[in-house]
Amino acid sequence: MNILLNIGDYACHRSTGNVGKVVAYGHQLIDSVYLPTLKVEVQVVNETGMKKRTFIEDVFQEWMRVDQGGNLGEQTETDLAIA
Repeated sequence: MNILLNIGDYACHRSTGNVGKVVAYGHQLIDSVYLPTLKVEVQVVNETGMKKRTFIEDVFQEWMRVDQGGNLGEQTETDLAIA
């Protein structure tokens, strides 16, 4: 398995747009299929406007790399095939 995101990299969730730091790998079993996941620490703003750190875990394909400045990185052929 070729992991394109490493622990410590910054990633953007394709569906929600949340950006955070990759902190762990995991997996999900869906219909007896093993799917690798990433666990990412993100900062969200709640209804009162306060910032809160939380973790989002989702399948690897839902994440794409961003640089540390928060800009989306260049999409690779793998990213384009997944999208």
